[in-house]
Amino acid sequence: MNIQRRKVRADKGEVRSSRKTPARCTQHDGIIDIALCGAHGTGNSLRLSNEDSAFILKASDDGRSLYVVPFGPRHTPKVIISGVFAQVFAGSGNPKHNISVARALLGEMLIGHTVRFLDGDPFNLCRDNLALELRATKQQFPIDWQKAEARRTELSEPAFAALTEKHARIGRAVR
Repeated sequence: MNIQRRKVRADKGEVRSSRKTPARCTQHDGIIDIALCGAHGTGNSLRLSNEDSAFILKASDDGRSLYVVPFGPRHTPKVIISGVFAQVFAGSGNPKHNISVARALLGEMLIGHTVRFLDGDPFNLCRDNLALELRATKQQFPIDWQKAEARRTELSEPAFAALTEKHARIGRAVR
């Protein structure tokens, strides 16, 4: 009796998902680049101002919950955060709720407002590249970063508590 064994995978033991390892970050000139992966994000990096990078890394579980999805009629890429943080931050009951990284940075959850990228690059979320647009009037306004930080702190405190609780349940070290 000849028993055939299954072929051993060549990539056995290698991590194949961005969700298992923290994102790779590089820093230069006050800008942090966070490497993105996945079907739509491979080869791209999320650019953040130094002031915002710690918040986004903590909110996205060190980049494990960052995803790039096609959005809108032209399928432009959009970087989102998913998971427990996004659900609590938005005040949603849906466990699969997502929020865009730009809206998380601004603490902006109003539907009538759109975050615009001044250079047209949805991966460049540096402070000097973002503006807020009112959809009704198509007027763009500069962002008051002190108000934005206050709003996002207010919305993120319960979200970080929920994320810490999740880490305690799964046994991951909390930073």
